[in-house]
Amino acid sequence: MALNRLKQYYLTDTISGTSIDSLIILLESETGVQEKYELVFAYTHNGQWTDAISLLNSFPSNSSLNEQQQILYNDFSDYVVVLNELNEADTNFYGLTEQQKNLLIGLADYADNRVGSYARNVLISLGEYNYNEPILLPEEGLKSSSAIQITEPVLNSYPKVKLYPNPAKGYVIVEMLTGNISGAEISLFDNLGKLVKRQIIPVREQQNVVSLKGIRTGIYILQVRYEGKVLDTEKLTIKR
Repeated sequence: MALNRLKQYYLTDTISGTSIDSLIILLESETGVQEKYELVFAYTHNGQWTDAISLLNSFPSNSSLNEQQQILYNDFSDYVVVLNELNEADTNFYGLTEQQKNLLIGLADYADNRVGSYARNVLISLGEYNYNEPILLPEEGLKSSSAIQITEPVLNSYPKVKLYPNPAKGYVIVEMLTGNISGAEISLFDNLGKLVKRQIIPVREQQNVVSLKGIRTGIYILQVRYEGKVLDTEKLTIKR
């Protein structure tokens, strides 16, 4: 719990300017496999590609991976290799070669882990992949739960925020489906969970324009908080 709180603190720090450096120092002191994967991403985010590739290559020798972990490592390695190739070519995902694109499609189709989600998000943002969220139904012979009366907690689970356009370019409109709310907080997080933008709704406006100037293309999470509670969380794709 302490480690997760520290990671979250550094990822949401927008004041010091050295939060990623602090996160890297924290993760370098950890020995868990998950923290090593997070450290690789932190290195890439900080432009330390040599450190990222070196750490990734040390996984098999420094860690005892079971069969499932080995599959994850192979998928993760393929994904980071694509990131490194794009960095060396000084381009973004719009500069993907056909070989790189096919590799991501393979990960999106077959990687049953977080890396598969990363690859799908990249391809969806480029308009190169159609993905239908799977619907889980009761297995044959099993009954679904009985009908219940809709109560306030259930109503609270419905979407309360609408984003458009999505994918967005220079701006996104955040529409409050619950009506006019004054003082709500809009936060935008990148795929590392780092806070990249925060905006307060100063007046009772149902539709709020959020500028995306200076924010790179990719998949982001937009969160709206009101009176200290998360009102809604939505995925936002930024394309140029």
